[in-house]
Amino acid sequence: MQNRRSISPHAGRCRNFTLTTVVHGREVGERTQVSIEKERTLHSTTSEGLPSMLEGVELLITGGVGPGLVQRLARHGVQVAVTDEADPDRALQAWLVGDLHPEAPGAESDGGRGNCF
Repeated sequence: MQNRRSISPHAGRCRNFTLTTVVHGREVGERTQVSIEKERTLHSTTSEGLPSMLEGVELLITGGVGPGLVQRLARHGVQVAVTDEADPDRALQAWLVGDLHPEAPGAESDGGRGNCF
């Protein structure tokens, strides 16, 4: 069960996402929590596009992701950043200050913890 408080170790099976808007290196507006059905996770929709509530997302911060998903997300314009940080606030801050970098398509990672950010 994903706890909606910490970064998920498995992006493909994540069902709870926190969406936010970043403009010029600053978070603007409020965060939005979205949940998707088990049948619409990124793992379950391997040959399809993104779940509708994730369309337009440009960055996914997660604790772990396989190379196939990184490549598929890249085809939809989504960068993936992998972190060992469990706290979404600290992970986002690391991205904003340039301490967290996107995965190269084809790279494999592991690590992590409930909520994809």
